Amino acid sequence: KGKFIYPSFIDLHTSYGLPKVETPPGGGGFGGGAEQIQTKTKGAFNDNQAIKPEYNAIAEFTLDSKTAEKFRAAGFGSVLTFRADGLARGTSAVVTVGEDRDNTIVVKDKAAAHYSFNRGSSRQSYPVSLMGYIAVLRQTYLNAEWYSKQPQSFKDLSLEAWTASQSLPQIFDAGSWVN
Repeated sequence: KGKFIYPSFIDLHTSYGLPKVETPPGGGGFGGGAEQIQTKTKGAFNDNQAIKPEYNAIAEFTLDSKTAEKFRAAGFGSVLTFRADGLARGTSAVVTVGEDRDNTIVVKDKAAAHYSFNRGSSRQSYPVSLMGYIAVLRQTYLNAEWYSKQPQSFKDLSLEAWTASQSLPQIFDAGSWVN
């Protein structure tokens, strides 16, 4: 009583409710600027800024009433939201496009792990080619496998997140790989 069921679509490729990814101008050989070799990410994370498996979309998710209304008007009731930034993009969330509080519209907080052939906002000078993107992803997979089997003499939050996300569905965006 007082509940309703509506048939609707699910949009599986959105960044609904997440902040816009800021891509700094220049750097890394694209558009001029100083070449960046070392990571500028602070903390115990991967040396390549394009590897971000520790990102969790639900941690930054905020309901957006205006956008939710547009989704509902188009027939969508739920969306898969993720941050399209980097080769390893972290985990996505499934949320409804309702008007309730943030915590009541979450259907699944860690729905899938996302990967791409686009390094996103990283301004490091490597990788710059499709072969380099593949090499970085493959090497990160091998590093995470090695890291999970070793006594921990150092901390790598990226490799730990990569390993934890391997049990989730894997979504690969093979769209444009040119930055």
